[in-house]
Amino acid sequence: MGKEKKKKEVVEKKEIDLQEQKTLEDDAEIIDLEKIDAEEAQEVFLIVKIASTLYAFQSASVKEILYNPRIDPLPFMPPYIAGLINRHGEPFVLFNPHVLLENENTVKNIVIIIDSEEKFGIQVSGVETFFLGKISELTYDSMFRSSFFSFSIPFDGHEVSVINPFSFLELLNKEIKNT
Repeated sequence: MGKEKKKKEVVEKKEIDLQEQKTLEDDAEIIDLEKIDAEEAQEVFLIVKIASTLYAFQSASVKEILYNPRIDPLPFMPPYIAGLINRHGEPFVLFNPHVLLENENTVKNIVIIIDSEEKFGIQVSGVETFFLGKISELTYDSMFRSSFFSFSIPFDGHEVSVINPFSFLELLNKEIKNT
């Protein structure tokens, strides 16, 4: 009886070892698939112009593009606040990034509405195109030059900075707290 018990334990141990080896092989396959997925993963960006410079927004953050909405100016606001726009009966704060990013005001009345509960939009000079970029090609080095950018992407031979739309809200909140 002792031999059978030992034999049974050895068989069970071999089965456990085989299961562990199979699990390791499966994990290795998953890691390989994740590596492939990461290399092939893509994201859509909206390429815009602010003055003559190309910038991008992650398309997931863009709710709507408006052409020529009426802008109601707000008195006593920082120069980067263009005013309010009426979007389907709701007021949206409109940021003018030209003053902050380009040191010139070459606004055309094109507004990118950001998908947020904060209800705001950003004026741009032009909407160029939608671009499908590989996530593996994102560059995070240049993001330290300004808090307005999340990262950059290669587009048409240029390094295009991706705007962090919420950085404009953060700037406004800081200014409100400092007053």
